[in-house]
Amino acid sequence: MTRNRTPIPQIMPENPAQRLAQQLNAAKTPADYHRALRNAYSAVDALVGEVIDANETELACKKGCFLCCYLRVDAKAHEILNIADYVEASFSGLERGALNARLEEHQKTVEPLSYEQHIGTNVPCPLLIDGMCSVYSVRPFGCRRHQSQDFDSCQYSYDNPEDIHHPSARNNALHRATGHAEMAVNDVYSSKGFDSQGYELGTALKEALSNPKSRKRWKKGSKTF
Repeated sequence: MTRNRTPIPQIMPENPAQRLAQQLNAAKTPADYHRALRNAYSAVDALVGEVIDANETELACKKGCFLCCYLRVDAKAHEILNIADYVEASFSGLERGALNARLEEHQKTVEPLSYEQHIGTNVPCPLLIDGMCSVYSVRPFGCRRHQSQDFDSCQYSYDNPEDIHHPSARNNALHRATGHAEMAVNDVYSSKGFDSQGYELGTALKEALSNPKSRKRWKKGSKTF
């Protein structure tokens, strides 16, 4: 018997992947590139809302919950440079200094770890401030994919980070939709010749904020970090 599934809505009727490609083609300044990605994020946010409504999904995620902010996050270069731009535009001098200190400590913590060790260890995101994401509107897909229906499951994973096989409490339709959206966006960047490699968020962000050459490498299609 074939089980009926709620269809995955399109990201938006206007085809945001095509819109993203057009905006990248027309981009001339760093602000143009970042605006294109943020528009794509807005389209994905709309998709998430549609899927939640269509499936009458109740998420356990809420303001002030930060358990998933201790997980390893990998992000694409365009996402990391977008966050760096947000930090440079929005953070005060004191906030930048505090972030730099957290990024330095983060790098010292994670560099000795293998990938397997890192995903099995609680490491606070350096962008986490007082239990809140300081760059929430421009958080990467690696963070946007974490949508839980069960707080207790998240608490267990936080308390037992080495148990990487513990079943997640995600909504399958929502996870599929977000995954499709992420692939569509990343495929556009890859088709345009931009760096499509994934990077550990904290260490790459540290470099993005301290080395202007990373932006030049990305624009040339070279390895960014």
